Order: sequence, then structure tokens, then C-alpha cells
Amino acid sequence: LVGVILAGHLPKNVGRFLPNLQFLYMSDNNFDSPLPPFSNATSVQTIIAGHNKFSGPIPLELGSLTQLRHLYLYNNILTNVPGNHELSILTSFTNCRLLEEVELLENPLDGVIP
Repeated sequence: LVGVILAGHLPKNVGRFLPNLQFLYMSDNNFDSPLPPFSNATSVQTIIAGHNKFSGPIPLELGSLTQLRHLYLYNNILTNVPGNHELSILTSFTNCRLLEEVELLENPLDGVIP
């Protein structure tokens, strides 16, 4: 789905239907919803969702994706969990033992790095 210029909202439960998904490439589009948690996409290794308009808090459920190796969420409108002074998304990655790369640049994130 890279650069197809898709627009609109992704269903909040989209990950529920993708338990065998390994790679999700959806950068360079115009998705403008909150980023779905992809909580049942337990086989996913790579999520590339940069250069969209995803907004709101980065779902902490991403930390339950134990096969995740690469997460690219750059250039969106993603934020920290409201009221949390730490960048809690970083703490949520504790169970992602295979995680190699995370790119969050060009998002309005603020907070203390745990």
C-alpha cells in the first residue's frame, strides 16, 4: 500500500483479522485516523506507516507484538499517552525482544525517556 495515496480511517480492530500478517507497508498515504493497535497481528515483524496523518497516542498494544523487528511511524501526528510524563511507548517495548529499529521522528512527541 506504499504511495498509493489511500485516504481515510483504518478500522480500530483491523489487526484482529490479520493474525498471520508479517509485513505491513502503508507509508506515503493519507490515513488520518488514530493508529490501530494491531493487537492480534501476532506474527508481524515490520510495520511501516510513515508519511501519513495518523494522530493521537501511539497504541501501547504495539508492545505486545513479540515478533516485531522494525517499527517506522515517522512523519505523522502521533503523541504520547495523555497525562503520562514518560514516553510510555518505549517502556511498552520491553516484551519486543527482537525489536531492532524504531523511528518516531517528526511526530509531536514530548516526555521523559524512561
